[in-house]
Amino acid sequence: MSTHVSAVPIAGALPPLLTSLVGREQEIAQVEALLRSREARLVTITGPGGIGKTRLAVAVGERMASAFPDGVWFVDLAHIGDSSDVTAAIARAVGVHGRGGASPVEQLIALFAGRQVLLILDNFEHLRAAATQLIDLLAACAGVSILITSRIRLRVSGEWDVEVGPLVIAEPDSQHPGPSHDSAPAVELFLQRAAAAGVPLGRDRATRTIVEAICRRLDGIPLAIELAAARAKFLPPVAMLEHLEQSLPVLTGGGPDRPERHKTMANAIRWSYDLLSPPEQRLFAELSVFAGGFTAQAAREVCSATGDLDRGAAAEGIESLVEQSLVRSLGTSGSEARYGMLEPIREFASDLNASTPELEALKNRHARYFMALIDHPMPPFDAEVGSWVESAMRDERNLLAALDWSIRSGNAELAMRLGGALVFQIWSPMVRYREQRQWMQAILDMPAHNLDARRADVFSCLAWAEFCLGDTIAAQAAAEQSLDLATASGSETIAGWAYVIFGLIAMDRQDYPAAKRQFEEALVLADGNADLMLRTAVRNRLCVLLTLQERYDRAAVMIEESVAITEAAGDLWGLVDAHDSHVFLLRRSGKRREAAARGREFLRQSAELRSDEYLAYALESVVHYAVALRRYEEAARLLGAAGRFERHAGVAAPRMDEAEYERDLLAIQASLSPEAFHDAVRAGELLPVEEAVAEADLLIAGWGDQTDDASARFGLTGREREVLGLLAGGSSNRDIAAALFISVPTVKVHVRSILTKLGVESRTAAASFAIRSGLV
Repeated sequence: MSTHVSAVPIAGALPPLLTSLVGREQEIAQVEALLRSREARLVTITGPGGIGKTRLAVAVGERMASAFPDGVWFVDLAHIGDSSDVTAAIARAVGVHGRGGASPVEQLIALFAGRQVLLILDNFEHLRAAATQLIDLLAACAGVSILITSRIRLRVSGEWDVEVGPLVIAEPDSQHPGPSHDSAPAVELFLQRAAAAGVPLGRDRATRTIVEAICRRLDGIPLAIELAAARAKFLPPVAMLEHLEQSLPVLTGGGPDRPERHKTMANAIRWSYDLLSPPEQRLFAELSVFAGGFTAQAAREVCSATGDLDRGAAAEGIESLVEQSLVRSLGTSGSEARYGMLEPIREFASDLNASTPELEALKNRHARYFMALIDHPMPPFDAEVGSWVESAMRDERNLLAALDWSIRSGNAELAMRLGGALVFQIWSPMVRYREQRQWMQAILDMPAHNLDARRADVFSCLAWAEFCLGDTIAAQAAAEQSLDLATASGSETIAGWAYVIFGLIAMDRQDYPAAKRQFEEALVLADGNADLMLRTAVRNRLCVLLTLQERYDRAAVMIEESVAITEAAGDLWGLVDAHDSHVFLLRRSGKRREAAARGREFLRQSAELRSDEYLAYALESVVHYAVALRRYEEAARLLGAAGRFERHAGVAAPRMDEAEYERDLLAIQASLSPEAFHDAVRAGELLPVEEAVAEADLLIAGWGDQTDDASARFGLTGREREVLGLLAGGSSNRDIAAALFISVPTVKVHVRSILTKLGVESRTAAASFAIRSGLV
């Protein structure tokens, strides 16, 4: 695993090299020298499938970490089908999930400006049309370099090509001298992999000569050699060579436009395939339906080849394929082992299925299996939620493959069910709103009859995604469609969600009376059914609205009801959402000690859920505490950490109080030099999650421990403290009204109350007292 430092921490920025890389020292040195020169900022490693391009690129990335201090990221593009999605895939990998109307390219340019970054883009051959977007990124970001693996060159300006050929094989006679048997990389690779498979072959001259002949028959292609070496457990080298001599001349098919080495690669896989028993061949072909891995249970229920076998027999068939390197072990998923295929092998297996009449039935079973797997509620809050999230995410590629097939096959009902499950189990909890929007739009493009309730649900999911991405116009339109269909089909729950969206849009426009009407409509519908998520969500939003209107008692009733509902149901997601609103209420109403206690709980649970969205909200709240404590450098650092999580979440929805955030930001910038502010924000962006959470927790505790705070002693509300702070800074009533988005008469009421509580007679006296007492 690499030890590079990344600007946005992600799990596994580089995949681990689980086995040694044999015989590629020269190619690694060549690519490394090009990238270090910084003249070659776009380098393409080319070669046929199975030649080892990915391993080579990862090895280069590990060695280049010091040259690119802001991050080395690996992006697998094998499963991206459209060139227009390349930059979005890169953005997801580095932590930018789309904000508002900005394109992924624009977001990447904004993130990488002034930074030194290496992007490793794997499996690019089918996406060459996206090369111009990469050129735009390189032109805008002088510190970015890109390393690509592809079976063909991009053929664009500024590209440097490093072709990777077969591993060196010792020549057959002394007239064509080559490396000694001990140093021949192809022979060494075979011997190492055979030993790993439990067959430590001797290194005597006779054995090495046979191995050399085997490697020559396989054209020195690393994956083909590894496949052959795995068979050493079943065939001694002499018998293996004999089989290869007899089989390969027959297996030279393939189109005339396919490279010779590619034909050999397919032949090498086919050779291993031909050695399987008929049931194993069928199982091997059908396992290609899984994207991103599978368990023995999944294989047994989806693949007809195992339909008449018990669980043990199915596992035995998979283990046989593992032993022959056609399937690989991926560790465990819960209590079950998990398996997968290398992409070239999966492509070969998929081709076997392409012409079979059972293919559609196979994909239908696959889709329905994963529909049943995910169509269940999330665990209670006292469960290992982080493990559950990881488990759900592990099969996301299978779920997306199932959803894609459902759409292409015209199965609208299944597509809507899968889409809804993905929204509530993965996309919304993990804040994947751009993907949510894309798939909901694709589902709604399908013809659907007598499915009004399900279409209403899809429109509701689309509306929520649009709002969170900052497009309130699109959100309004989708919510209206959802409400119409929900009303026609009698779905009160979906109608309630439409009113929630309407209320949020009204709040964004600061039309608080309209927002209140919409939320109250939603509340009536929510309390008329058993949808706990709707019942708590509308109460949480009402709490925020009532807090902004300084109706603290009524806001407290709403949030207390929400917390009670979520705790009774064991719903951690709903509880964290409630805590977000509750902290805002407590802080604004002047209940500092309670706000600190609930804020620490909110921070801890957000980290437990691994929710970038809620972590961003929690850290931004702590920024306000740090400003109140005049700890401006720490405030800037947490601002950087919050911004990182916000970018990773991809949210663009309005904050609870945008004006307060802007005031805090201005206070930090006014108290630090531009250089100090930049350095602190940058340091925050690089903080590991655990350190950011620990630092924020200490600040909350310090803020909450100020029990002798003057504002508490004098009974000032949160809004009054804000007014006093602006007043002490010399702001007029009109300026205060504009900053806080309230009316001038309301400001006058607050000022009179402040003067009374502080026991002073003038604004000047109030400002002086506030400064002396540490109120501002």
